[in-house]
Amino acid sequence: MKFKNFKTEYILLSVSVVGGALIFGSFLKQLNFTNTSQQLERGGRVEIVDGDVIEQKFISQNNRLNNLRILFGNKKLQEYNSVKFTLADKNCQKKISEKVLRGKYDFDSKYLYNFYFPKIKNSKNKEYCLKIKLETEKKWSTWRKIKSKIWKNKKIKMQKVRLFEDVSENNSNKISKNNSNKIKNYIIKNKSGKIEGEGQFPIFFQTSYKNKNIWQDLNQLNQRMSQYKPWFLKGKYLTIMLLLVFITTGYTLKWLIKR
Repeated sequence: MKFKNFKTEYILLSVSVVGGALIFGSFLKQLNFTNTSQQLERGGRVEIVDGDVIEQKFISQNNRLNNLRILFGNKKLQEYNSVKFTLADKNCQKKISEKVLRGKYDFDSKYLYNFYFPKIKNSKNKEYCLKIKLETEKKWSTWRKIKSKIWKNKKIKMQKVRLFEDVSENNSNKISKNNSNKIKNYIIKNKSGKIEGEGQFPIFFQTSYKNKNIWQDLNQLNQRMSQYKPWFLKGKYLTIMLLLVFITTGYTLKWLIKR
């Protein structure tokens, strides 16, 4: 009986440890830091429909580019639609990383959408291209055909995705003073690849970066959080508290295993 109880506790403990490690690992993987020098201001709406592609060129300010944080409007991505995010080279041709977001998904203009990708070590001062494409499923699945017959009178709205221009004074000055443009205006291409529109400003998005190692990531996280923390959760006090937590956790695990 004792052996059975020990075995059950050991299994539960192992699951908890593995689960905690996976959660912490996922947190570290997604941990990145937005370029705080980018002062953005939301401007006019930019809408795309099925087949449209927005291309936005930009220059990375630091090494280890890891994430692009994009502002979308309050539009719901409907079923059978998808938004494809592509990070490409400066010519918008060679794909570096890609992500596909499939409906249903509610965009919220209160938050920036994260387009994560593996960090690019030597990205500083290099030009890249962000491509955002809206696609509607053309080939109907069996289930979609059945649903269309059941709900014949259900109206299907034309899918649109809304973004915004960045009209901040900082970016406007860059565009007017320097032809090399650190942040350039976007263009919209239609299904055939022809340019059907060009913005007066860039689209609203932010670049985010990782540090060389995990310890630097955690240190920067601590620094950014310091302005919101009381004195006893800063510097050496925070380090002492973390050490106590790790030591206590270790002894607790040891006690549970022996028990």
